[in-house]
Amino acid sequence: MEGPEGAGARDEAGGAVRRPIDGDAAVTGTGLVTPLGIGVPAVRAALAAGRSAPGPAALVEEPWLRAPVPPDLEAQAKFLNGSGQMAVTAVAEAVASARLEGHEDARKSLVLAQVDLEPTSYADYRAAFEDATDGFKKPAASVPEALNPASVRKMNPFYLLGTLNNNAFSFLSAWHGLRGSNTTLSGWSGAGLLAVSLAARAVARGDATAAVACGAARIAVPVVRMEIEHAGLLPAGAVPGEGAGALVFERLAAAKARGVTPIAVVLGHGAAFGPDSPHGASPAAMRDAAEAALLEAGADAGDVSVVVAAHTDRAAAALAGVPALAGVPVRSWRLNLGHAGPASDAIDAALACLVAAETSGGILLLAEGLDGQAAALVLSRA
Repeated sequence: MEGPEGAGARDEAGGAVRRPIDGDAAVTGTGLVTPLGIGVPAVRAALAAGRSAPGPAALVEEPWLRAPVPPDLEAQAKFLNGSGQMAVTAVAEAVASARLEGHEDARKSLVLAQVDLEPTSYADYRAAFEDATDGFKKPAASVPEALNPASVRKMNPFYLLGTLNNNAFSFLSAWHGLRGSNTTLSGWSGAGLLAVSLAARAVARGDATAAVACGAARIAVPVVRMEIEHAGLLPAGAVPGEGAGALVFERLAAAKARGVTPIAVVLGHGAAFGPDSPHGASPAAMRDAAEAALLEAGADAGDVSVVVAAHTDRAAAALAGVPALAGVPVRSWRLNLGHAGPASDAIDAALACLVAAETSGGILLLAEGLDGQAAALVLSRA
């Protein structure tokens, strides 16, 4: 990596991970859509006031699509599902706050991790079934011949197109000229932090001069909530949620050169995979991912101020034997905002950047997925 300090240079004042260097990936913009509100200022103020609103973002503010869509893309906006609208809104805020300009389209990347489970609520079918069954007075099985014409009359013809997560991916790429080394991911969790890591890596390696990472999900629907609660996948008191988080990355030196104040810097990445456990990644996978990120960040004991994770108890137990994290508190925003899979991972990253900008210590982000994967990042102030 570039920079006169060298990759191993440390802050002589103590209490921090290695000093950022010119080639590190810096966060220059963030965007948020959460149950507590839309936009970084609104969410930050709500959290500072101790507010909680886990569950559907729709209960707070609708519509989710708040961004001023360019006229030539307005016709395509109808194909965006709920999580896609949240992604578009979060990315628009992040790109605007980064003042992302002066980059070639072919050198700007997009990494989107998205899940939308709203179709499992079958809400789109309700009007057709109500019509075919005479207001649910007849069993649906007794009127199969009436369902097809009722569906033609009552269902949105764009229903199937709206279930495609790639609609948001293509929409964002076209809007913001993100035509570089783009990637789309899916998954319950872990995928959101991997999207952030991939975008930061692309910038640090020089594969892109700027990269946008976004995690978006809509999981707070009745059928999904029932299945998740039945399977015991979330800690006590937590509920499925929805939202989106977005971050813009540029090399630290490049951001400063164009007059942008970096919010935070990514110093270390880690990822691991192991046998799944009843609630997500195994303790060994979580520990391996964290240690890899800490090693790359050059973190010693006392260098990390806080660990941000989905499950505080599970993360604390898994990281108990890591010397660099001895006595470091584990925190989570999931009880305030709900668990929204990849969206929560990206929201955690965006919020952690704001915290990193105000502390001398590093922040370790830890995410885990139901298939056994774990991901970790170390952030610090720029």
